[in-house]
Amino acid sequence: MIYARLHSSRRCSLVSPLPTLHTIIIALFFLIHHTTSEELPIDFLTEESVVLITGAAGFLGSELALALHRTYKPKQIICVDRMTENPMTQEELAQFEFQRQRTFSVLQTLGSNGSFYRVDFRPMIPEYFDLGEVPVLDHIFRQHPDITHVVHLADPFPHAALQVIAREKDVPKAGMMEALMEQFVKIQRSGQRVPHFLYASSSEVYPSTSKNANPPFTETHTISTPSSLRGAAKLIDETLAKMYNDMHGIYSVGLRFFSVYGPWSAPGSPLFEMAERAVTGDSILWGEKWNDINDFVYIDDAIDAMMSAMQFRPSSSEKPPPVVFNVASGQGTSLQQIATIMENHFPPKKPLETHEMPVQEDPEPTTSFGSTERAEKFLGYIPRVPLEEGVVKLLAWHYDRAFPYGGGRQKIPDERASFVAGHGIVSCLPSDKECLKGTPVFPCASECSHEVQCVDSFYDEIIGWTQALTKKCEVVLYTVDLSSSLESLPSAHLKIRSKSDSFMPGDCNVAFVSASSVLYKSMSTQSTVSSFLGGSRTVQKNGEWILAPVKIPSLEEAPGYPSQNMLSLLPKLSPGLFFSKPKRAIYVDPDILLDNINRLLEEASMQPYNSDVQGRTAMLIGKGSPVDFFAQDYDFDNPQRQTVAPIETVVQNAAYRMVRIAVAGMLFDSGFSDLMDSRWMVHALQSDDSRLFRCDVFGEVVQWGGHTDRSALEFILGLHDMWSRVIAKESDDEPWWIGENVSTVPEGHNSSTRRRRLQEVPQGDGHSVKEEDDEDEKEDPVIDLEDKKGMQAEAVEQEEVNHEDVKRGETSEDSDHNFDEESDSEKVLTERDYSSYDTWMGVLSATSVKYFVRIVPSSEVGVVSLSD
Repeated sequence: MIYARLHSSRRCSLVSPLPTLHTIIIALFFLIHHTTSEELPIDFLTEESVVLITGAAGFLGSELALALHRTYKPKQIICVDRMTENPMTQEELAQFEFQRQRTFSVLQTLGSNGSFYRVDFRPMIPEYFDLGEVPVLDHIFRQHPDITHVVHLADPFPHAALQVIAREKDVPKAGMMEALMEQFVKIQRSGQRVPHFLYASSSEVYPSTSKNANPPFTETHTISTPSSLRGAAKLIDETLAKMYNDMHGIYSVGLRFFSVYGPWSAPGSPLFEMAERAVTGDSILWGEKWNDINDFVYIDDAIDAMMSAMQFRPSSSEKPPPVVFNVASGQGTSLQQIATIMENHFPPKKPLETHEMPVQEDPEPTTSFGSTERAEKFLGYIPRVPLEEGVVKLLAWHYDRAFPYGGGRQKIPDERASFVAGHGIVSCLPSDKECLKGTPVFPCASECSHEVQCVDSFYDEIIGWTQALTKKCEVVLYTVDLSSSLESLPSAHLKIRSKSDSFMPGDCNVAFVSASSVLYKSMSTQSTVSSFLGGSRTVQKNGEWILAPVKIPSLEEAPGYPSQNMLSLLPKLSPGLFFSKPKRAIYVDPDILLDNINRLLEEASMQPYNSDVQGRTAMLIGKGSPVDFFAQDYDFDNPQRQTVAPIETVVQNAAYRMVRIAVAGMLFDSGFSDLMDSRWMVHALQSDDSRLFRCDVFGEVVQWGGHTDRSALEFILGLHDMWSRVIAKESDDEPWWIGENVSTVPEGHNSSTRRRRLQEVPQGDGHSVKEEDDEDEKEDPVIDLEDKKGMQAEAVEQEEVNHEDVKRGETSEDSDHNFDEESDSEKVLTERDYSSYDTWMGVLSATSVKYFVRIVPSSEVGVVSLSD
């Protein structure tokens, strides 16, 4: 499911403003217990609260930040997390990707009410401190002196190989709890109010062996031997909390979490992996200790307990003692029982038989579940999500996540379909972001829209006509300008040379313009297109551009529509439904002119060469741009006027920079400095892998509010390439598309053609130089016969479309697919070296054919900006 993990939905930027019923009950509980004071207790969460959360990129931390914002709207939520640094394996990348997506979800939701510090605040060994260095915690508290609540969820032991104390020279020690306590002492000495402190402990402080276990475990249970090293570390945290209370009067609340599960839980956890297996039809049971009894708590219940505990302080004492609570369901369940629940809704392809079950590591099962009596008495906490309901919600989320953009969805038995669907996006309103659990809702005109969840857009009335218009087009050239003041498209009447080939023949040049624009209202009818849905339709043209009028409603007419800026990016980034299935679609900004469109199509038919792997170009795009789209917004009615970037764009690019720092050296070009010229791009439309890549980019635009496309495009492309390289290395196949010596050849080439190409490389002075070819002994790449037939047919069709270009001796888009070595030998000797300016970046591919984005300087492929 690694491919599905990156092609995945993320929690949207808006959440429901309504608190849960449980939250209302908790608020009433505290009000009843504090009726003696005219004012709210100092620990109550209000709109004036400032909350610091450590471990905010984790499962609990991110969900808490979203719930606090949804329920209490604090003035500021300060997030701290070190995140996974330099992930080198697929497992580490999966962990990092979840942290990134959770972080982006929090930042998109909080906006200006949130801030994020990607730091490790564990104290270093003193002798390695630089003289005068300010510890990071002290810096955060200096920056935010009005912090009212601190929630410590950061876990120094996220992996299996645990060490309470680091044993290597430059590794920070596991001293986060002590560092926080010392910071509170410093605040206390300064005379300021010490924030309310809540920290995460674990059920692992209780024993796990059947001989010592006596569940349900209560908070007064005598603890002699924790069940794990992590449990021992958490027990140390509880001891430190008591010690700092005894010595300095620092009050704290600890929560002993049992196994918390639900949407957005951590990859690698038992229920996560079992749900992943269930939705893909694999054998569900996972792990060896399938018969042990554990306590599973749904995430919503855990968050309710945390928000209650954040406001709890005994009123009977001026210096209350520290307290701990169990966060449990109060019942024990085995993984085998949970697997049975999952099988009822997602039957595996091969049912698990008793004799096929994994071998139990311990001969005798263990039992561990907690008592909720104390939490109910003091916090008003009652777990409200039954196990089966929680498991179904988990399955529905994994199911929606596995197929975020529609197709390929597994058939659920009819008697179970409505039950599962009722917990997934099928049951959600498009505006209910909390219900959607991170699934982006796309416009219905997008090729990424889910079949059961999309929103109307102002393209819906025109999309059927543009499909009919382009039904004979192999390639479509298109542009978008929705400004009402548009009088003429800049590229409509200008030519670079007298015989310029800047447009496609026929009706394959489409310009989406506002139906209320000056241009469209002033244009006269130029021609008529017949057989449009059984009738005919008049067409208006601006030069070679056929105008597709888009009726854009006003905000008053359609308040629920997405922003005009974002929907202007819809056909640019997601053109798959707008045209009648052409092989390629070329987008250009209105002021971009193509010197020779056939030359551009030839460039789009190239691939990086590997003798064992078939490659394809998913997207051809320009390198570099003189326009700073990161810091500026676009004004539709006055393109010359640049405006200050909105807060969403500022936060978005700050989030991108944060992630690039976290994976320093792993993302291409260390931050994509002037990498993309997104004013033009060539899309390959007949590949689902290419569609998924475009949907990842467009999904990022949707999530951040659609203020910029270039930064989202660069960032998602960097993630795809990073994943592609890691996967290639783990397959003992070093990334062969990287480096200065990567060969660029036409799709469908054969190796003998490539040898001749390499042996005669044209030089800048007009001479050819013989080069060594170490590929002579390698076999020709294997090309499927049906694929070859398809390429031959494609070449013939393209030759018919571009017959005038062939007469002039120019190479059409797919003529290289069946390069005839004998008849075209002179052409091989005179072709320029495509590899001289290439940048190739990997796109995650689910098939044996690998897809890439090719980045070339605009000037090298005949792309001219009229504004430049």
